[in-house]
Amino acid sequence: MPSNSNTSTAYPPETCDTRLYLKEHPFLAALLPKTGVLFECDGDAPSPSKDYGQLQISIDKIILRWWKITLRNIEGAIYPGEIKTSFEDFYHDELAQREISRIFGQKTLEYCLNLVCGRFDWLSRLPLAVQIKIFSYLNLDDIPQVSLVSKLFRTICRHNDLWKIFYIHQHGRQTLENKNLLQLADKRGWRHVFFTNRLKLQIELRREAQLERYHPEDPSDLVKARERRKQLQPSPPVTPREQTIVRRHSSRKEPLPLRIGSARADVDSRTSSQTEH
Repeated sequence: MPSNSNTSTAYPPETCDTRLYLKEHPFLAALLPKTGVLFECDGDAPSPSKDYGQLQISIDKIILRWWKITLRNIEGAIYPGEIKTSFEDFYHDELAQREISRIFGQKTLEYCLNLVCGRFDWLSRLPLAVQIKIFSYLNLDDIPQVSLVSKLFRTICRHNDLWKIFYIHQHGRQTLENKNLLQLADKRGWRHVFFTNRLKLQIELRREAQLERYHPEDPSDLVKARERRKQLQPSPPVTPREQTIVRRHSSRKEPLPLRIGSARADVDSRTSSQTEH
């Protein structure tokens, strides 16, 4: 098909001047490490290749290193390669993009292009308490779907502090005055307490209250409980060897003193009765 000259060309987005951007946003600049490294990874290329690569993206440049590894006998030495380029040059460097895609995959290449264009992943760089606070404004029905986005989102969605906030939103802050509820949450987690129905939760709370009343947390009580458990354990079963030893001793005819004395007494009584007659 002939190309239409009137169609507009889609120009690539402009690269980001990271230093100027962080200067205008000092709060975001404080979230970055002091080394200024935005992204860093290393690893092997997928099989059958054995090449090894290392990628580092700082505030103003990209460093890509790779080591060619082969099992074939090739004449000449294979030296490692390195590319140091700016954001703007990297966006148009097909060789560097091809090497990143070959060693680390297409998703890593897309992430690098987003960093170059100024699309930073600031949520992953926030403190954990701030992340949990942000997720606490989500709807509970959306939590299962949000947890499937990434490993970071799954970790936040399963965090104990997040479900504590959900429980307070649903039942009120006065529930934290229940000491048994706090002990149960420490043992089982707030997510378990949140999804447990009220009847079963009352049963578990009564159990916690009884344990606290009759079995206070004392190391001596634990020692006594272990001793009682050992006393209540049944005796170990008799081995076949022990059974044969018992049978051998029972088959021997050894005179027993009590039985012999009783037999002599019976004989004496019989002889005395015969003489009288």
